[in-house]
Amino acid sequence: MSKFIRYSIITLSIALASTLIFWLVYGFEMRLDYISNSIFVIAISVLCVSVIMFTGATRVFLGFSYTSKMWLNSKKTKEEYGNFKEYYDEKSPSHKKDTLDIIVICLIYILVAIFLISI
Repeated sequence: MSKFIRYSIITLSIALASTLIFWLVYGFEMRLDYISNSIFVIAISVLCVSVIMFTGATRVFLGFSYTSKMWLNSKKTKEEYGNFKEYYDEKSPSHKKDTLDIIVICLIYILVAIFLISI
């Protein structure tokens, strides 16, 4: 997928989510602070999740996943993975995602929200 299409989809998704919040919370009452709040809430939420995914911080939960697999089906888990290190080495690369473009778009949205509130 080209970068332009990916950026367009991300931008449109955040804009639609902001519009939905604007409608649900403020009922489309056109005030700059309401618009800014709607944009900011969505952008900061998506930014936080994107940063967590970008840094690979979700790997911290692999221990819980391995433990639950051992409790629920220990025989199969031991056959598939000898120990936690093997499980971690196989699963951890899939936990880091390239979300830098989402982070950049969210930062732009946050800057727009800050600009709107300062008017």
